[in-house]
Amino acid sequence: MRRTELDLCRITACISVILIHTVSGSFSFTDHFSAAMFLASALRGAVPLFFMISGILFLRREELDLKKTVLPRALRLTALYFIWSAIYLLGRLAVGQVSTADDLLGLWIQGHYHLWFLPAMVMCTLALPLAHSVLHGKKLDPVYPLLLILAYPVLYTTVGFCFSPDSKLFQLTRVFYRDFFLYVGYAIWGAWLDAHPMPKMLRWIAPPVWLLVSVLAAAVNIESSMMKGYVDGMLFDYFSVTTFLQASAMLCFFLTWKDRPAPSGKLLPALSDATLGVYLVHPMLIGIVEKTGLLPENMDLLLRLLLLFLILVATSFPLVMLAKKIPFIRKLM
Repeated sequence: MRRTELDLCRITACISVILIHTVSGSFSFTDHFSAAMFLASALRGAVPLFFMISGILFLRREELDLKKTVLPRALRLTALYFIWSAIYLLGRLAVGQVSTADDLLGLWIQGHYHLWFLPAMVMCTLALPLAHSVLHGKKLDPVYPLLLILAYPVLYTTVGFCFSPDSKLFQLTRVFYRDFFLYVGYAIWGAWLDAHPMPKMLRWIAPPVWLLVSVLAAAVNIESSMMKGYVDGMLFDYFSVTTFLQASAMLCFFLTWKDRPAPSGKLLPALSDATLGVYLVHPMLIGIVEKTGLLPENMDLLLRLLLLFLILVATSFPLVMLAKKIPFIRKLM
């Protein structure tokens, strides 16, 4: 059964990520630096929301099948990473940014900047069975956690000792970064929040808390940038206390709408199902808009960012929803 509040949360998180990437290229000490820094600081909690939603959907289950659910999802996300890395690499080839076969392979492994999310979700997904067994008291083959929390970290460290940073094996292990396992903490936290009733008063408390924390985070980031003389997102880390509080406030707000009847129609579920595809394609659309000169360079920066953001949202969702109607393309999103 679909949960409307999680659909709304996922859509909001996706739109927030688009806005983060829209303003990220504008960071300089301009007249609008403070506004850009506030937006970038205020929306950091959007990314942890995806892991918290995964925790709700998987850890709240009474049973979590490793072979039928966990491993197929991890393999699909891994395949999507390499497929979309290749797609973005084709764009770089088209403009002559790749000169050798070695560069080609290295860039394919490293992926586009925003694709880090897929390996992070892979590592979190692989850690879900361990978290599920602890939360539900279910028996888990001890070989699995040993492979997960001992064998892989040992392999990761060994590769770091034995191979140079230029080697492809070294780069591959750094894509599937061992610390990505920590995102399972957000999954557990999301499942815990979902397991507890959210009083309706949180509907009115959560937004001011989010705003207060966001203003504080932005103020610290702006002050740090001014002191150091360059743009410094001191509190941009997804495990910073401000990001944690932002993500928690956002999820609590949406959970206050839990158990409300789903709206009629298919639009909301379709928008929610399109979010992964939107995440994957929106940097490509940013590049297209910038290359075509659709927005004049001499336009006021804040207005330019706003228009770029609106264009991205207005085009990416319909584009992905249309693409998902094509059988083969659907599997890529």
